[in-house]
Amino acid sequence: MKHKLRENKWLIIFSIFVIVVTSIPYWLGFTNENDLYKFSGFIIGVGDGNSYLAKMMIGASGDWLFTTPYTAYPQMKFFAFFPYILLGKLSSHPSQTIQLIGLFHLFRWAGIIFLIFETFHFSLLFVKDRKFSLLVTILLIFGGGLGWLGILFPGLINHRMPLEFYSPETFGYLSVFSLPHLLFARAFLYKSFRTLLVLDSAARFSQKSLLRSGFSLFLSGIFQPINLIIGWFIVGIYFLVRTIKEKSVSVYIKKFIFWIIPSAPLFFYNFFSFLFDPYLSAWQDQNRIISPPVIDYLFAYGFGLFFWFLVYKKGLMKKINLTLFINIWIILIPVLAYFPINIQRRLTEGVWLAFCIYIGIFIMNNKNLIVKILIFTLVILPTLIFSVGSFQAIQKVASPIFSPTSIMDVGNYLRAEVDVGDTILAPFDESNVLPVYVPIRVITGHGPESKNLSVISEKLDRFYQGNLNQVETQDFIQPFDIKFIIVPNNLDASKVMRQFAPHQIKSVYKNTDYLVLKINDK
Repeated sequence: MKHKLRENKWLIIFSIFVIVVTSIPYWLGFTNENDLYKFSGFIIGVGDGNSYLAKMMIGASGDWLFTTPYTAYPQMKFFAFFPYILLGKLSSHPSQTIQLIGLFHLFRWAGIIFLIFETFHFSLLFVKDRKFSLLVTILLIFGGGLGWLGILFPGLINHRMPLEFYSPETFGYLSVFSLPHLLFARAFLYKSFRTLLVLDSAARFSQKSLLRSGFSLFLSGIFQPINLIIGWFIVGIYFLVRTIKEKSVSVYIKKFIFWIIPSAPLFFYNFFSFLFDPYLSAWQDQNRIISPPVIDYLFAYGFGLFFWFLVYKKGLMKKINLTLFINIWIILIPVLAYFPINIQRRLTEGVWLAFCIYIGIFIMNNKNLIVKILIFTLVILPTLIFSVGSFQAIQKVASPIFSPTSIMDVGNYLRAEVDVGDTILAPFDESNVLPVYVPIRVITGHGPESKNLSVISEKLDRFYQGNLNQVETQDFIQPFDIKFIIVPNNLDASKVMRQFAPHQIKSVYKNTDYLVLKINDK
């Protein structure tokens, strides 16, 4: 009992530390606000962050199922982003935007705690030493590879951004810093693997226990559907290897079937929805998250591979339990990273833990304190570099990290004038942020979710330059049933208005940065 309390005490202290460290830049963001700019609530991936708040706004507006506000094309309601939709129901007008931001970060804090606890207990399976598990947990949260060398010597990876600084699935800190749903998704993935491996090592499989483990994978899929593919593939190959070694075909087939039963409905629901639904199919085609060249992964995971080799050469492998599972996971990295789907980079989710186990066991068994400190420093160096960058970014009070109060005022005006789901026309950047302030639709604003983005962007540019005739304008406006048009003051509003008949459009609101035009119903 004392061990349990001491163990949880350190996990709680570490969780609080991570929450505080990752929240300081956001606190600075709010303190740096002024009369002209308000903090968006995000420091990296601001466009995606706004889209999550917009999804929360969907829930706040009464819906339980997802339809994106970033297109005006017809959509079927779809079970996705449910945690964000649910969180949105806890907010209300007025001051709704700040409520949404607060709920988002409370969600992130909860995800940090959950991931830390699950990582600790999962790593405890491999080496039954609490100090080791705490070290692995720290490495998973704060660790990275040698991609920072690509910052010092850009030619090493052909001037590309290292994975450590843009890929939340490759390591851990980016998710901890900014993406709460990925924290829960990874924690439930680890929980599913952990309960399965406990059963496997004890040789006490039962249908009920397999279903319980599979249900954790189902929950992981609620937060990140691609984790279903990862789970099925890793466990499927693991069971296949066990089958070959033990020649127990029927046993492992039955185990695998029962394990996937809880997540199978969600998997096939997503698969057939994206296959047959016109909007989801278009979304999938535009949502391209392709893995970078192999050299980028060698810099990212090469440090971990080096310690994997050292652990093997020094005979430390025997100190680790269940090495078959984590070795299979590591070996499958090239298959996962370059699997022929359009979001292949996402498939490396969670594997950093396997490398952390090997790095951790080497550190724990090395008697040279300087070597230990050097290894630990090199592993967390990418996060230190990223943190310095985040502090620098928050000092510049400008878009997109800070939103102009003028666009917020436009949102407040529209809230009183539109019905839920009305369509507004605005440039891309304004379209990204407006659904955060008011439950409307736009026709662009988020790359993957804005259907026919390239075609619409070209037409949108021509429209705002005043290069459409009245017939072309009607062909553009009417199919989307657009109610209002937002014109930034750096564009010529008279050119925009000339594309309409005089009785069709009128100015209804103006501030220092924007003009709002209303399209008359008749």
